[in-house]
Amino acid sequence: MYLKIKNKIVNYNFLGKTRKEIYKAMGRLPDQKENSLWCYTVDISWRIRKTLLRIEFENDVASHLSSTCIYELPLKNKKET
Repeated sequence: MYLKIKNKIVNYNFLGKTRKEIYKAMGRLPDQKENSLWCYTVDISWRIRKTLLRIEFENDVASHLSSTCIYELPLKNKKET
């Protein structure tokens, strides 16, 4: 899976790899870790957009990859009346 991260194309070639191999390639534990799903935050842009890489496992081997972009609106200053 190719993702554009900070104007660079990054290849996340994790299909068929074990959890240990993915851990070594990423250099850290996942941000969210469940039994069959790992989720890494791979990019944060302007504190508004987060790019997540989701890795699903079957028999401790990566079987599905997906990416998600989450947009968050910054809090506006509210004046108390």
